[in-house]
Amino acid sequence: MSLRFTDQHPDVIETKELIKALEERRSEEIAELVENTGEEPVPLNALSRDLSLEMSKLESQLASQTVQRDDIASRILELQSKIDLVPQIEAESTALNRDYGILKSKYNSLLSRKESAELAKRAELSGEDIQFKILQPPKLPTRPAGPKRIIQYVLVLIAGFGAGLGIAFIISQFSPVLFRSSQLKSITDYPVLGVVGHLEINKVKKRNRFRILVFAISSGVILMMFAAVIAIDITNKTILQGLF
Repeated sequence: MSLRFTDQHPDVIETKELIKALEERRSEEIAELVENTGEEPVPLNALSRDLSLEMSKLESQLASQTVQRDDIASRILELQSKIDLVPQIEAESTALNRDYGILKSKYNSLLSRKESAELAKRAELSGEDIQFKILQPPKLPTRPAGPKRIIQYVLVLIAGFGAGLGIAFIISQFSPVLFRSSQLKSITDYPVLGVVGHLEINKVKKRNRFRILVFAISSGVILMMFAAVIAIDITNKTILQGLF
């Protein structure tokens, strides 16, 4: 109880008073037995022997409790010393981690500078006049750098119409046709006496209108295809930009 409580604890005070009372009672009984000369000394010897055994037990228990008290006291002192040591160890650990972070950042900086110096040295040793520096890390472009497809489509359209007109002009040169009498008069020395109209002028006009219609429809289809290709190209670019 002395290990668990202080001397002012009620249970400790009560136990001490009980022990004191028992000791006084034991002393009184021993005195009464000594004064009583009419009785035989055998009971006194037996009582003394029992009391001696009980005292030996109590003394052994007291010695064991004393050893436990000293052991616990030493453990308390050891734990108190560790209580003061733990904050110191934590502070040292924090300082070591901070120093490690600083040294690591310096090491990485020196390593990058070393790699840059090695690259520059290799470029100088190669004998080429190429000097380069890594300004920023490479990155994936969000849209293609080329070719300029819309410009290509316009050039193809112009080239197509130009080729058609050129072929038509070349064909007309192989089979020339005169539409007026003045043209015939300008290229020959013979006088033009008269002009005779075509007998199937309506059929010729109808065929010419049909040809003009076919030319207009084919040209419109080509222009529509051109517009559709440009719209598809613009739509694909917009979708790709939205994805990236």
